[in-house]
Amino acid sequence: MLAKLKKEVIFAGATFCIFTLPVIAHIILHPASFQWDFKRYYFTGKLSLLGANPYDVGKMVSLFWDQLCIKQSFIYPPCTLLLLRPMAYYLSLTQAYYLFFALKLILYVLLIVMWKRTFFRDTSTPCFVLFALASMGAFAAYMDLYSGNISVFQQVFFWAGIACLLKRNIMMSGACIVCASSIKFFFIGPLLLLLLAAGYWRHFLLFASLFAALVANACLESPAYFDVIKNNIQHIALKELGLYAISIRNFLYDLFSVFQNLNVCNPDILYGTIATCIAAYTLYVIIRNLSFLRQEMFLLVNFTIVSYCTVVPLLIDYEQVIVIPPTCFLWDYFRRRKHRLTGFLLILPYFFLTQNVLLPIITYFEKITGWTMSGSVVAGMMYLLLNYHVLFALCITWGMYLFVIEKENKRAVACPRDTKGEPSWKINSM
Repeated sequence: MLAKLKKEVIFAGATFCIFTLPVIAHIILHPASFQWDFKRYYFTGKLSLLGANPYDVGKMVSLFWDQLCIKQSFIYPPCTLLLLRPMAYYLSLTQAYYLFFALKLILYVLLIVMWKRTFFRDTSTPCFVLFALASMGAFAAYMDLYSGNISVFQQVFFWAGIACLLKRNIMMSGACIVCASSIKFFFIGPLLLLLLAAGYWRHFLLFASLFAALVANACLESPAYFDVIKNNIQHIALKELGLYAISIRNFLYDLFSVFQNLNVCNPDILYGTIATCIAAYTLYVIIRNLSFLRQEMFLLVNFTIVSYCTVVPLLIDYEQVIVIPPTCFLWDYFRRRKHRLTGFLLILPYFFLTQNVLLPIITYFEKITGWTMSGSVVAGMMYLLLNYHVLFALCITWGMYLFVIEKENKRAVACPRDTKGEPSWKINSM
């Protein structure tokens, strides 16, 4: 067992490092230009050691501006300072920079191995890694490495919680995901939705209360953190648009900017209507197929995550890593059903439209053509396509999950689960 795990870790690590070699080389060779979020964490720890308010961006800029890449305040709860202070005290910026980057690479390899062993056991490791790095959400992994964000730490906790949920270890699942959500609120949504869908009402109330208590305690411990939460809410309202912050809402704002004659209603009202319709139909599908989905929990998990990401008001690029397993699930599903062409077509939109390191076509296209959003309608349409293709892919993926759920629910009636507990869609394809 340990030998097999060691082999998978080596394969996953080697494949991941080979495919992301340009990113790794850039970050190692140009420390002044990358991991800007990490530098903000590091100097927040320095600021805290000096006894200053760690959320005071003005103080941080005045003391460390020559080494910072961006002017942005610290946005995480006070408990994270317990980790940042020792790092800032014992390590120089250069030492911490490379140590943090090495730790992130290790965590990405562990995350891939966790996905592979928990959800895709019979898929070859190199093949799985290749598809994951070419699929929807892969751009988020590259940006996460470049920026030095802590997103991968939260992803590890989140997916460890999902693995526990699939084993019906609800307490451990909730503990892992609440830990991730206490730092970044985005991850609490899928947990609460899954607990509701799976019928764990008491656990839903328990973890919702625990999350609220943690946030309230952080705000009481540091009133400046409450101001950070308010600023983040206002940040959503300020409409950070484009590839780095996708949502139906942001797409509508950009759409009405490109085609001004279409601007016949408030984008927020239209977004609310569309999001409500998607959420209502998602709820209808889950209720209609509830008994089947409670047996096929991983299918329910993926459908819930895709639905949540589709309607959420702001999906930051780092958080898009969460949609890699749901995309890989569909590819694996169509591969088993002998629809390999359909599975292959799932790769193409993400692979060719994203600024990925494997084939950075869009990067060269931008440099050659110099297109911008301002100008012709064609340029505006290209802007929408290249900046919101992940959103379009999410909507298509949501629709494909509707198809899979309806089809497999009918199939499950004719072919129930066997004694080994394998999902019916796997049995039928063998």
